[in-house]
Amino acid sequence: MNRIILNFRLIIITLILTGLCYVVLADNTTPVGSSHITAVPLLATLEIGEPLEIEGYIDNTIFGPYPGTLIMIIKAPMASRIDSFTSLTPNSDGTFSYSVITDITGTWAVSARYGGETSAVSEVKVTPRETVKSVKNILNSFGGLVTSRDEVVMTGYLRDNLGIGIANKPIQCMVALPPYGCSICDFEDLLIWQDHGTVTTDSSGRYAFKFVPNERGQFRARTYFSGDEIYRGAVSETRSIRVT
Repeated sequence: MNRIILNFRLIIITLILTGLCYVVLADNTTPVGSSHITAVPLLATLEIGEPLEIEGYIDNTIFGPYPGTLIMIIKAPMASRIDSFTSLTPNSDGTFSYSVITDITGTWAVSARYGGETSAVSEVKVTPRETVKSVKNILNSFGGLVTSRDEVVMTGYLRDNLGIGIANKPIQCMVALPPYGCSICDFEDLLIWQDHGTVTTDSSGRYAFKFVPNERGQFRARTYFSGDEIYRGAVSETRSIRVT
C-alpha cells in the first residue's frame, strides 16, 4: 500500500515538473505572429536605393465592416532616415500595400499591426549597388538686378536619370568673389571661391541657398553633390551674378 502511494506521489510530481518545463519553454518561444494579418515583401533581396514594396491582407475576423488604422513597422539598420512606424488605411477588402526607398545596406525587418494583432516578421536583405545611378545637379540662372549688400537667393534641383527629384541629399554651395580691385574684370583664374555651407534637398529634390555680396562685380555660384552608395556625384554649371 505504501509503495502504491509513493508511486502515485512520484507520478504527480513528474506531471507538475513537466507542466513547469512546458510553461518555461512557452515563455521563451518567439511568437510566430498572428494568422489574421500578413505583410509580405515582394522581394527578399534588394540593392540600396530600390523600393521595398510590401503587400498584405487583414482577415475578416479582425477587419470588421469599416477599415481602421494599420501600422507598418519597418526596422531598418541604424543611420537610416526611414520612419520606424507609419500609419495607413487599408482597402475596403482588407488588402493593403506600402513602399519605401531603401537608404541603408543591411537587414531590414518588416511587419504590420492592426486591431491589436501583429503579423509575422519578414526580413529583407539590402545590398550595395553594383552600379551607382547618374544624377543631374541643376543650378538655376539668376536674372534679377542686384546691388551691393542685397540678398541673393540661388535655387536648383537634384534629379536622377529618370528626372525624379532626389530628396534629403547634401548640396555644398560655393560663391566666387570678383578679382580684388577690379569690379568689371572677368578672369576665371583670379576668382576667389568661398564655401557658403551645405543645404539639403527637399522631398522633390529642390534646394536653395543665400549670400550677400558686399562689393560690386561679377560674382559666380556653383554647387556640388559629392555622391553616395546610390548616386554619382555631380557639379552644377557655374552661374554669374552681376552686382552693381
